[in-house]
Amino acid sequence: MLRIEAERLDAAKRASDAVRDLFVRYGDCLLAQVLQSVACNAAHPIERRCLRWLLTLQDRIGTPDLPVMHEVLANMLGVRRAYLTEVLGRLRRDGLVEIGHRRLTLPDRARAEAASCECHEAVRRHFAEVLGAVYAPGGRMVAVDASKPDALRPPAVAVTLGEARR
Repeated sequence: MLRIEAERLDAAKRASDAVRDLFVRYGDCLLAQVLQSVACNAAHPIERRCLRWLLTLQDRIGTPDLPVMHEVLANMLGVRRAYLTEVLGRLRRDGLVEIGHRRLTLPDRARAEAASCECHEAVRRHFAEVLGAVYAPGGRMVAVDASKPDALRPPAVAVTLGEARR
């Protein structure tokens, strides 16, 4: 995990139009995700919403094995843990999810995407359009050189410019 003191981050935003622009665009993406979640919660069944969150998590960490506990996922979906266990059981029976100790796996991403609601793709597409320069294909974040004005302009091809320091 990378960390930076809030004061240093604020100073970077004040000193750089590119960094400030990145934060504005990231805020736009988060708001779009919240609004899409509200619509999704009202319109789609729990199984499709669950797959949407699992696909989103997989996008962010870049691996089929998802280190998520049932209680956390239940909170994300706004349901009780016992109900989520039933939902995951149905998804497992359909071959969409594998359940392990403190992890879930999407064994076939294409099938999970087909069974999920369209909200996952809508949010993914919005992130790609607005923040395409800082996300690699599949949604994983990559390092960019924010000191270069064009480095953060979407829809540029994402290139890792060195290792992030931990």
